[in-house]
Amino acid sequence: MGILVDANGIMGTTFQVGGTSGAKVKFASSGIDFKNSADSAFVTARALPIQTGASINDLATALDLRGRIAQIGFSFSGGSAPSGGANTGKFGFAHTSGGSYTAGDVVYDDGTTLTKITYPLHITTTTSISGTISMIANGIYSNDAGTWTLKGDGAGSGTGNVQFVELAITNASGNVDSTTSLPDGSRILGVDTVVTTAFDGTAPTVAISANGSSPVTLQATTGNNLKVANQYKTQAITKLTSTGAGVIRAAVTPDSSTVGAATIYVWYVTASNA
Repeated sequence: MGILVDANGIMGTTFQVGGTSGAKVKFASSGIDFKNSADSAFVTARALPIQTGASINDLATALDLRGRIAQIGFSFSGGSAPSGGANTGKFGFAHTSGGSYTAGDVVYDDGTTLTKITYPLHITTTTSISGTISMIANGIYSNDAGTWTLKGDGAGSGTGNVQFVELAITNASGNVDSTTSLPDGSRILGVDTVVTTAFDGTAPTVAISANGSSPVTLQATTGNNLKVANQYKTQAITKLTSTGAGVIRAAVTPDSSTVGAATIYVWYVTASNA
């Protein structure tokens, strides 16, 4: 049985724990040192990763540092999260809310459990992610006030080059937004809705828009038919202004559909003279 003493501290500069071979906590002019028994080298100090509500002065662990720019090795829907140990040593991304997870959560699989990263600031993706939050492969994303925003895709300037936004929808989708935001002056060259599995509801629909402060319809519900597997194309060219610029939204009304899947492609270019 140990002895507990009511003491404020010691007069010396070193406090040793673990006997003559134990580690030392040492006062130094620069702060506190954790040293070996010979006071000749530093030793490892371990602590809990940063928790919710932490202050700016809380110490960070190796997990906090790695999680600051996490390379995502797997993604999942919160309602069907993988077990700890299924992706040992990898960071994961919850693309859809469910269970104890919210879309946008970043986790780490330590081999036993999935640990949420409290303050993830940036992530990189190894493969594409599809869900309520969709991401491109090999993208660099920043957490802007809780919203994951694409900051770079490793390519050069897209000015004058045709690009596309891809969204996957199912019968369980509501509003699905892209993480890519189309800038003011973008020209929408067309929209393709490719229905791979027909929706079986009475009148399922999907409308595609540029969801700026004043949303711009790019393909109306009458421009496709979710009940028939086919490719539906809208070729109208639309110039986005500052009020239309924003993410691409696929607004799905499944109308009691129990099955259904489609992929939406929105083709656009940022004009050289935009």
